[in-house]
Amino acid sequence: MVIVGIWALLLGFHGGRLLLTARQLRAYSLDTIDLDSFDFEQVGVQLEHVERDLRMIRIYTQPVLFGCRLAAHLPIVGPYAAQVTPGIDFGVDMLVAGNALYRGFLPMLAVVQGEGGEELSTPELMYQGALDGQPEFMAARSALDKATQSRQQLDAERLPERLAHYLKLLDTHWVQLYQGVVVLGQLSEMMGESEPAHYLLMAQNSDEIRATGGFVTGLGTVQLYHGELVAFELGDSYQVDDLSKRYPSPPAPLRDFMLADYWMPRDGNWSPDFPAAARQMQALYTYSTGVETRGVVAFDQQAIGFILEATGPIQVAGIDQTLSSENIELYLQEAWSPGEGGDLSQAWRASRKDFMKELGSALLNALLQTRDVRTLKNLALGLQQAAQQGHLQIYLHDPGAQALLTALDWDGGLDHGKGDYLLLVDSNIGFNKVDPNIARSIEYEVDLSEPADPKAALAVTYTNLVQKDVECVHQPSFGGGVYQNLQEACYWDYWRIYTPAQTELVGYSTAQVLGEWLLSGEDWPGTVLQAVGENGTTVLSGLLVLPTHTTETVELNYMLPAAIVESDNAGNLTYRIRVGKQAGVDEINVQVRVIPPVGYEAVACETGELLELDESGAWIWSRQIISRHDVCVHFLP
Repeated sequence: MVIVGIWALLLGFHGGRLLLTARQLRAYSLDTIDLDSFDFEQVGVQLEHVERDLRMIRIYTQPVLFGCRLAAHLPIVGPYAAQVTPGIDFGVDMLVAGNALYRGFLPMLAVVQGEGGEELSTPELMYQGALDGQPEFMAARSALDKATQSRQQLDAERLPERLAHYLKLLDTHWVQLYQGVVVLGQLSEMMGESEPAHYLLMAQNSDEIRATGGFVTGLGTVQLYHGELVAFELGDSYQVDDLSKRYPSPPAPLRDFMLADYWMPRDGNWSPDFPAAARQMQALYTYSTGVETRGVVAFDQQAIGFILEATGPIQVAGIDQTLSSENIELYLQEAWSPGEGGDLSQAWRASRKDFMKELGSALLNALLQTRDVRTLKNLALGLQQAAQQGHLQIYLHDPGAQALLTALDWDGGLDHGKGDYLLLVDSNIGFNKVDPNIARSIEYEVDLSEPADPKAALAVTYTNLVQKDVECVHQPSFGGGVYQNLQEACYWDYWRIYTPAQTELVGYSTAQVLGEWLLSGEDWPGTVLQAVGENGTTVLSGLLVLPTHTTETVELNYMLPAAIVESDNAGNLTYRIRVGKQAGVDEINVQVRVIPPVGYEAVACETGELLELDESGAWIWSRQIISRHDVCVHFLP
């Protein structure tokens, strides 16, 4: 009885302290804590207490755990008893990983809080921290590997509701967590530990939309060695061209409508799948310059705005005004333009984008010298928002880092998900910057009255909001040196619709294009082409020319594969659709209408989406989207 009493007291002590500390840790949130005065060391102490208490509980409960292992083979209670040992092991391994990560980050956290390292830039600090913390990061990865094995033995349905909720929540972020730890172990090498690391920079102009977000107006590189930024170049993408070399043939639309003879680096981002486009950009850039790169970072004007919103206004050498998130786009336009009646000489054409390097250097300097933890937090959140909306895209050669980017949805990859898929991709082939004045809307109807034979009707409506009359002349132009003139023009668009594999086009209605509106001088009959698209998709494409203050609608009818409708053993049906949004496009109005199978009624999925039904019983989802959306609906007999 004395032994049992001591055992109960020890178990109660560690169990009670475990619950108390767990509540304290759960109260921490980036949205509520004061980062300026936050005590990181206290968190470390609490993590150590939780790990130690859980380890002691595992030791003291060995007889109970042994009994649970024996009981696992019994009927009824067995499946529940089998959860105890892997559950405790999982908790211990996760805490070991958490403590290792904390210890690995501790030197960097100390410097951020002003405790030494003032002579180091932010990348150098990250590099040194990655080197110092590498043993801890490797220990964290090892602990996560063990936790993965324990997790495979756990059945969330056999756990108490609260534990099951947290476990499922962790599952949704597991890939990001694991790949993040993998990247931490490789970060020093990615920052030039053994040799200088070059990364390609793509400045995209979303005013002239292309598949990955905009025309590649600027190209350059950053070079890191031992975490130090040793070189930075960013300039006019045209200056990269080496016309003494024989470039490959361009994609057919660039050749047929823009009369491009060669595939130059500035047009390399033709694929909407950013990893594929990035690899093509790297190949063309290396062919032009001989410089090999380890990855690609693409950004547009809005991404710069997100950065300035976090860092605050900056001063650029040679610029009188202070640049901020409010005036950056206007500055970019004015810096390009010599003004009405200005000098449009060959010298101006060669130097009109020189401001890019000065602006880039000022931005980098602001980022590299930032130590304020609140600013770093806001910067991380801003970059995340820019990436999710497609204004920032990253591709890296390192497999672990790329897997993390994919898990975070930072890679700009064309991922059609599971079920139906719809992505509109526009490419401005009109030599102008009119896209801010183009409104787009999508109406998509799916007829599931016969679930084995689904049909789709798509209507994409374009409106040119420019109110003045402008002649549609398809030729390169500098707008008389005034940027606004390039924004007030007709719209030449090569559009693409990405759908699931095995989609079959059965009909369409599109406008013909007169040869007098095209650089080629040849009429376009309004044909819609069908081809195999990237990453297991089907792509439908065509040409649109939209004069000012007019509206045109592209209408398509096609058969969808039966696999887009899921069925369970009870005869219930589920329709899922991933609605994509092209990078660089700010927003687009989308309406999805689904006609239910005969004899079925629509019921909302567990995704939190509101269910709207029209008078006929069809399910309707309507949004103005700024990023990708996954939606679904159940149909019950």
